[in-house]
Amino acid sequence: MNDHQIRKRIGPSVITPELGVEAESMALSALLNQLPNSDDIFNKLTSHDFEDEAHRLIFGVAKSLHYAQKEIDPTTIIENLISTKLASYTDATQVVTSIFALKPNVKSLESYFSVIKMASILRELRNLGVEMQNLEVDSANFDDRLVEIEQRFLAISKERIGDEIIPWRQHVEHFRDKLKQAIKGDIITGIQTGYPGIDKLTNGFQPGDLIILAARPGQGKTALSINFLINCAKNLKNNEIVVMFSLEMGIDQILHRVTACESMVNFTFANFKNLSPEDNASISYSLSEVENLSIVIDDSSNLTISEIQSRLKHLANTHKLKLVIVDYLQLLRATKQDSNLNRQQIVTLISHSLKQAARTFNVPILALAQLSRKIEERRGPSSTPILSDLRESGSIEQDADLVCFLNSPLKDDESNDEGLNENPEIEFIIAKHRNGPTGKVILSFAKRIGKFTSVAYDHDFSEDNDDV
Repeated sequence: MNDHQIRKRIGPSVITPELGVEAESMALSALLNQLPNSDDIFNKLTSHDFEDEAHRLIFGVAKSLHYAQKEIDPTTIIENLISTKLASYTDATQVVTSIFALKPNVKSLESYFSVIKMASILRELRNLGVEMQNLEVDSANFDDRLVEIEQRFLAISKERIGDEIIPWRQHVEHFRDKLKQAIKGDIITGIQTGYPGIDKLTNGFQPGDLIILAARPGQGKTALSINFLINCAKNLKNNEIVVMFSLEMGIDQILHRVTACESMVNFTFANFKNLSPEDNASISYSLSEVENLSIVIDDSSNLTISEIQSRLKHLANTHKLKLVIVDYLQLLRATKQDSNLNRQQIVTLISHSLKQAARTFNVPILALAQLSRKIEERRGPSSTPILSDLRESGSIEQDADLVCFLNSPLKDDESNDEGLNENPEIEFIIAKHRNGPTGKVILSFAKRIGKFTSVAYDHDFSEDNDDV
C-alpha cells in the first residue's frame, strides 16, 4: 500500500488494528529512508505502541541506534537484528527491505504517529474491557478495585499524542508576563490567602505547589485552613471552585466553624436559642453569604490518595480548581495493593502523589500534617517547630514546595493561665520555600470563633534555599 492509499484511509476512517499496522509500516519506512523529522517517532511512541511484533523489534533496534547516535538505515537495522539474535538473516532482510521500499510522505508523518498511538490506546482499552468482564469483586475490595480500574483508564487516556510538549517560546512568554506583573509590585501571581504578610512572602499559593501546614494540636491548623478556603472562595470567577477533603471533621462541624468565623459569633447548638437578636441576624446573614460560594467539601473519613486523585479528576472535567485542602495527610489510608508497606513508606507514597496531583491539575494543594511527639519534649525557644518535627515525614519535606508551621510564642505557664490564651498571637512560620524567602507572619487567633487576622510579618529573605 502506498502513501496516497493510507492517507485516504487515515482521514476520518474508523481506527482498526489493520490500519494501525499499516501506519506502523509507513512510519518505520520514513525512519529508514531518513525523511526529515522522522526521528520524532522516538519522542512520541514506544515499543509498546506497535502491534506487529516485527515492527516492534525494528523500532527497538532503531531506538537503540538513535540514542547511540549511530546511523539508521536498512543495513544497520538488519545487522543489529541478526547480531542480537532477534531475527534470522532471511526474515530480517525480507521485512526490512519491504518496509524500506514503501513510499512514505514527510507531510503524513504526524498522521502515522497519531494512528499508531490511537490504535495502541484502543488495544489497551479492549484489554481492560476483557479484564473487567472477568473481574471477581467482593464487598471487601469493591472500592479498591473500582479505583484501580478508574486509575488504569485514566492512565491509558493520558497517553494521547495530543498532550504535546509546550514550546519553549511559549514558556518564555508566560514567564515574561509574570515578571511584568512582579514589576508592578502589588500584584499577587498565586492564590491570595487573605493575609497580606503570607501573600507577600509566598506571592500567593502557586498553582502546582504542594504546601504543608503542620502544628501541634490546638494551634489552629484546621481553623486556618478553613479561613484560607473562605478567603479564596470569595475571589473566585465563573466555573472556579475550591475543594476541601476533610478526613477528621464532618460537614456540620465545618459549617459550624465557617458560620462562627464569618458571623463573629461564638455559639453552640445548645445555647443557640439564647443568642441575642443581633447575633441571630449576623449568623443568618453569614449563612446567606457563604451558601453562594463555590466550595466543595468531601468529608469521607476513609479516603485513599487514589480516591482523592479520582475525585479531583471528575471535578476538573467541569470546573477550574483553584485551591485544594487535605485535612490531614496522615489520615489518608493505603490502598489494598499498598497495604504491605510500612507507615513511613505509605506517607512517602501519599506525599509523592499529592505533589503529582498538584502539578497534574495545576492547583495549589494545602495538606495539613501532624508534628512528631518529640517537640513536646522541648521547652522555651527550642520548642519552635523545625522541619525534622514532621511526623512520619518520609519525603514530605522533599516533595513540598512550602513547609509552614503554626507556633504559639507563649510560654507553657502563660498558655495555661485563664484568659491569656483566648486570642493568642500565632506565628505562621515558613520554614521551607523552594522558590522564595522563608520568614514569619504574626496572626491573631480568635479561638472561640476560629478566626485568624493579620498582625505583622517579617522575613529573612533566605532565597538561596536548597532545592530539596
